[in-house]
Amino acid sequence: MMKRFLFPILTAAILLGSAMAAYAVSMSITEVKAATAGTVVTVTGEITAADGNDYTISDGVDTISLGFGPIWYKVMGLTVGETVTVVGELDTGKDGTKAPEIDGFTATKADGTVVTARTGPGKPPWAGKGGPKGAGKVGTPEVDDADDAPGSEVADQD
Repeated sequence: MMKRFLFPILTAAILLGSAMAAYAVSMSITEVKAATAGTVVTVTGEITAADGNDYTISDGVDTISLGFGPIWYKVMGLTVGETVTVVGELDTGKDGTKAPEIDGFTATKADGTVVTARTGPGKPPWAGKGGPKGAGKVGTPEVDDADDAPGSEVADQD
């Protein structure tokens, strides 16, 4: 009976470990820039510029831009001079002509703290339906108590 449960658990652990190990292999930024768009990459380097959730990272040889999505969704809090390991997806734009950048999933700080913007490739959580009636607006709509019935209109949001 125990073997019947143990085998699937061990198999799942091995497969999960293998999948995560693929993310753990750090590449040089030069190698990342030469990779195919959509490739999940890992780079380690120093943050050299910061603007909200947009950063530049240097591995001592080359630099690349990092983006972690909108700051209203998640504040990454990385600082210039900090060494981090970033896992993300290489982005060169829909037509492949944009300068290569990394759409970041996670950043691991030198002290081991992991800051997560999203869990992996695919549609990011902030690109979902969002706000009232799918308008993508942030925040909670102000609704009169009398209008709480299904099908009622949402009040103005300044």
